[in-house]
Amino acid sequence: MEKTGVIENLLVSPETTPYDEDGVEHATIQLLEAIGEDLEREGLLKTPSRVSRMYAEILNGYQADPEVLINGALFQADSAGMVVIRDIEFQSLCEHHLLPFMGRVHVAYVPNVKVIGLSKRPRRVDMYAHRLQIQERMTSQIRYRVATVLQPQRFAVVT
Repeated sequence: MEKTGVIENLLVSPETTPYDEDGVEHATIQLLEAIGEDLEREGLLKTPSRVSRMYAEILNGYQADPEVLINGALFQADSAGMVVIRDIEFQSLCEHHLLPFMGRVHVAYVPNVKVIGLSKRPRRVDMYAHRLQIQERMTSQIRYRVATVLQPQRFAVVT
């Protein structure tokens, strides 16, 4: 697996500045003004604040620590049988248009030394889905984490 340059930067958790709630509110106000909306209209009075809180929630994957998500749930593998976790649902935001997209992820691996608690895999998917994304990068990020954390004999990640 390539671990240098641009690919590595896309796969590991990015260093980000803290979420700027006021900045997002201000940007929302500017957007509403730019499209010609009346900010004093009743339905829009609290919209900038709502939008900021919404983005803080759906983009919280930037602040998630992948190691904390494991929370000690790595165990010695007792068998060489394939582990399959299917239909992990996700929702994300397209980085090109800031529109939602959703789907399912399937992860399969043959343990080498370690297995991970089943609840941890969906949390990892959520961590990557809760960022501005494209499906291909998200798949690569999940694949990278499976490879580095579990070091399986074989594995596949499909979105």
